[in-house]
Amino acid sequence: MATVKLFVKVPYNLMFFLLLLVFSGCSQRREVKLNETHEAAYQMSQEGRHSEAAKYLESEIKEPKRDAKYYFYHGVYLQRDDPIYNVKRFLADFQKAYELKPDRYEVVLMLGGAYSLTDDVENSILYLEKAVELFDDTSPIGHPYGGLAASYYRVGEYEKAYEVNGKAIELSPDNAWYYNRKGLILSQLEGLEPLMEYYQKAVEMDPDEIEFPKYYGNRLIEMEYDEMAIEHFNSFLAKDENASWCYADLGYIKMVQGDWEGGKELLDKAESIISNDTLTHMYMAFYEYFHGKLSRAYDYYVKYRLSLEKYTLIYRPKSVEEFEKFFAKQVLFQRLQKENAKQEAASYSTSP
Repeated sequence: MATVKLFVKVPYNLMFFLLLLVFSGCSQRREVKLNETHEAAYQMSQEGRHSEAAKYLESEIKEPKRDAKYYFYHGVYLQRDDPIYNVKRFLADFQKAYELKPDRYEVVLMLGGAYSLTDDVENSILYLEKAVELFDDTSPIGHPYGGLAASYYRVGEYEKAYEVNGKAIELSPDNAWYYNRKGLILSQLEGLEPLMEYYQKAVEMDPDEIEFPKYYGNRLIEMEYDEMAIEHFNSFLAKDENASWCYADLGYIKMVQGDWEGGKELLDKAESIISNDTLTHMYMAFYEYFHGKLSRAYDYYVKYRLSLEKYTLIYRPKSVEEFEKFFAKQVLFQRLQKENAKQEAASYSTSP
């Protein structure tokens, strides 16, 4: 799925220098040297040399001089360099910073966000809730409400997600993502109308954000508004015939309507355009599973998970039960199960 944006964007130089002031050192001389090191690393990061900035800190600040400030900024640079490849490393950095400074707001905030990126929603909520307790509106790094709303949404706590997302909108009224999420949340609570309303508002605010129509179309399918979804995807294909995500979702709709081979053809089309698309891999896994080709289904299961959890060791399912358990809470898998059972029952009733 599309990546959820967790935090409010703030000027990076402002964030750095304001946070630099709140960490204290052991002596004035040592503090001057450490600040010079951090300022040099910051300049590297400002130039886009995030990996070099992290390595510079490693070379200049050795144990036992590595304090909470070191681990925090080392983690920040690793995250900016590659939030997927480096996720385990910067999670470890933020964990260490938290051990040293458990009541430092920015540390708790980044730790909660890092857990979200590892799909550990339980810990993400735990630390983002603590970040809410520590937050005040003078913080230069932004607020925790957007990330917390996203995590609540992922676990089905829609009322909490709505309340927290409202706080995010109050503090960041120009952030289109929060309005898009408001529509998604309200679609779970009230249905189609608010989904449409806040999708349109988000698109008006940020017409170039391609993730908004992806979320919207996918939610229409989950809610079984297939004809609206088809019209939505076709409108994008009319503008861009290589919009692979449209072919993938249209392929799913074909399958859920009983046209498995028509769906597979569209999934093949999507895969020919982008070979590592998350949704395409998931839908392909479903297609092979429902056709009894478990080995191929497991291959796509691995591809699907790797597209979300790059550079993580992912094992093939050892059984069909493991495959089914993994997707058990996935609404689109549940819908295919239900429709496939109907299709099989209909075929039995018409057989001689």
